[in-house]
Amino acid sequence: MNTRPAIAVFLPADSADLPYLRCLVTAARRLGLEVEVPREIHSLPELGVECAGECRGVEVPSAGCRMVLSIGGDGTFLRAARWTLQGNGAPVAGINAGSLGFLASWERDDYATLLQMASTYRIPTRQRSLLQVSCPALAADTFAYALNEVSILRSETSQMITVEASLQGSPLTEYTGDGLIACTATGSTGYNLSAGGPILQPDLPAIVLTPVAPHALTQRPLVIGGDSVLRLRVRGRSSSFLLSVDGCSQPLPIGSPVEITRAPITLSTVHNASEDFASRLRAKLMWGENPVPR
Repeated sequence: MNTRPAIAVFLPADSADLPYLRCLVTAARRLGLEVEVPREIHSLPELGVECAGECRGVEVPSAGCRMVLSIGGDGTFLRAARWTLQGNGAPVAGINAGSLGFLASWERDDYATLLQMASTYRIPTRQRSLLQVSCPALAADTFAYALNEVSILRSETSQMITVEASLQGSPLTEYTGDGLIACTATGSTGYNLSAGGPILQPDLPAIVLTPVAPHALTQRPLVIGGDSVLRLRVRGRSSSFLLSVDGCSQPLPIGSPVEITRAPITLSTVHNASEDFASRLRAKLMWGENPVPR
């Protein structure tokens, strides 16, 4: 059995970063690190015979994996998070190769630093809260944890839905419109931001409820405690609605009860000490920039 320490590298199968992956594999092997990649990446002819021979294709990161490198944007980071949580839960470092990359706090040139961290096992980490969703109608193989958000959305463009919400067993309100977003502090800069919700510091143990295109002036975003129990039920003229967990959607019958809570597990991420939340807001979202040129 192979006992050498390993890193795992996650990237989309259609990624243009295979040359970068080959560079990572070579550098990691020099430090005595094995490299694991998703099986679908390992089987790509474009990876090259030599590179494929120097890394292993795995379903999920192995028990000996010390770090997961996500190469891409925020969507890739969410998929990498799901991948590692289904494996050994190794900390994830996002290397930005996308257009925004708010979750990917490392740049391409930082790979040597990350590999050194993995080889010495000195990895600074930060924990990110997750949401857990439960519903009797969910498919049995549903990954029911969300780093960003759980969304209740209408399935037909011509029909609004009404989401009945209760908090800690007490009726809260009815959201009528296109749906409702429940997001973590990490996910506050994602779909929640686009829908007009507030931005939260990523380490806050809170949940944001943001209606999507609400048909009432009194329905506004709400921040609730991280230990809250949120129960939802959807009404509408359609026969189904969409339940989306970090962008992975499935139709559910109208009337299905949905419960959202903070998950009992967290995602470990590799902390970049050269960046902080304020600098990321300025760099990625142009926070405080004057929209009118002087």
